Amino acid sequence: MEMVVEVISVGRATEVATGKFIYQVQFGHVIEVGEEMRKTIPQPAGTVAIKETASIVLSMFMNFPGAVPYKVGSKWVISLSDQGDLTMNAVKE
Repeated sequence: MEMVVEVISVGRATEVATGKFIYQVQFGHVIEVGEEMRKTIPQPAGTVAIKETASIVLSMFMNFPGAVPYKVGSKWVISLSDQGDLTMNAVKE
């Protein structure tokens, strides 16, 4: 299986076993919120209706020795083999 996704968010997290910082990287798609979908999303009175939302495909916790190589908005090809091997390659634009 292969899918092109976008980095939706990158945030710091704490690894429970060591107390050290790690990173949570979320991959997915930004999707437009149409009228039908808007009916299912609670909306506080007096707020502007949302126009798009994130659909998360994969959320991973990772440890990087330096800068995080995944930038928000960058696109990646995620491949999952029949044996369960996961690979990610940057989309060349």
